[in-house]
Amino acid sequence: MITIKDVAKRAKVSPSTVSLVLNNKTKQARISDKTRHHVLATMKEMDYVPSLYARHINHKSTYTLGIIVRDIMHPITALIAEGIKDEATKNKFQVILGVSSANPEQERDYINNFLSRRVDGLIVIPVASGENIAELEKLHSQRFPVVICKEHYFAQANSVVYDVEAGSYTATKYLLKLGHRRIATAYGSLSEPSSRAKFNGYCWALQEAGVAVTDELQLLKNNSHKADMGIHIGRVILDMDDKPDAVLFVNDEMASQAMNVLMDAGIRVPDDISLIGFDGIISEYSFRIPLTTIRSPLHRVGQTAVKVLMKSIKASTKEGNEDKEHLQPVSVRLIPELVIRKTTSSKK
Repeated sequence: MITIKDVAKRAKVSPSTVSLVLNNKTKQARISDKTRHHVLATMKEMDYVPSLYARHINHKSTYTLGIIVRDIMHPITALIAEGIKDEATKNKFQVILGVSSANPEQERDYINNFLSRRVDGLIVIPVASGENIAELEKLHSQRFPVVICKEHYFAQANSVVYDVEAGSYTATKYLLKLGHRRIATAYGSLSEPSSRAKFNGYCWALQEAGVAVTDELQLLKNNSHKADMGIHIGRVILDMDDKPDAVLFVNDEMASQAMNVLMDAGIRVPDDISLIGFDGIISEYSFRIPLTTIRSPLHRVGQTAVKVLMKSIKASTKEGNEDKEHLQPVSVRLIPELVIRKTTSSKK
């Protein structure tokens, strides 16, 4: 294991300077920003991880959890964070929140910052690129309690996700059961993990039914999720000569926008076209017609992430706990549910 002394030797500073940088006390000690950045760069270069387990050896707990999210203003993230807070409070733990703004470097800074604060564990909703997954895997391998939340990166670390692939599969199977065959998707860029998983579930259901997956019915392929993308999708559908008889949307908001465009143009929902949203976080009374959707268990995701973390914290603080079982990642997949409302109908 690389130590503070090793870092100090490479950076040509004293071990106490490295310690002060780790504990965010450079201003009090009048250490320059140049020296601070040099020490941090040396740590990164040497692949140094702070001594995470001194508090475990002494059986001391800070009763704090570090939570890193991409965007706290997004309703999905907010509901997951609420579940985390509620479950943490039950366990008499406080939550420290970091918002990465989908920036991998900011996310990495929060990881290091929270470690220096000696939090008892981390829950991370990673940036879409997953650039810091290896760092989280490394923490897990060193028996530090960490949970990857929301999206599955098939990482060697604990994870709690809601299975959007299964949700999309269920929605597509339901439309097939109703007799739909020209089922379009508006799932966004397939390089984004959640969109890719939803698309996989859609393809899975169609292939089972012997229905071809066609490019023309991927209405948002290689496009990002902009605020008014649902309006764009509605217009795309109106311009199609051979319109789909059903559409699966990446979220409820996009479905609502497209619904308004289609209905304003005289398209009847669901008689002419069925629509299904995703996440179920908007009240059914907010839509022109109550939207059929896939409801994601977001609050439960947050609660479950804390439960998994609590078990990991207890295991990591037991004396002599070097068993391999602790290093086996726990993977919890929660299944979204289909909520049938008024925007889907039979084509039989």
